[in-house]
Amino acid sequence: MNLLQSFEKLKTQVTPYIKKANPYIHKAKVYGDKAIEFTTKQVQSTPLFLATEEAYNIQVSTKRSIIVAFDESDEQVKNLILLFPLWASKAWIDMAELRYISIQENKDLAKTLKIH
Repeated sequence: MNLLQSFEKLKTQVTPYIKKANPYIHKAKVYGDKAIEFTTKQVQSTPLFLATEEAYNIQVSTKRSIIVAFDESDEQVKNLILLFPLWASKAWIDMAELRYISIQENKDLAKTLKIH
């Protein structure tokens, strides 16, 4: 039996198991997306997120700050959210406070600050 035949035999044997696993893989993706959504909403209710122009002005006028604005509707933001702890550590080393602005949730603030 050559390599191609071995591969085809293996593929044939594994196919039923892959078909059985597909619905569970989809469910895992759905639950993962829900977990990201829930976590994002929880984090946005903390002081880490700036929601008003007044809060922004106070933050930048009284403290050394790093402000990160992001649009949650962008798919690449999910990867960036994973870097939040790293950015927090770097801000701490730089003796600055890290704050976030969610463009999706605070469109008026983003417009006022001219964040596109």
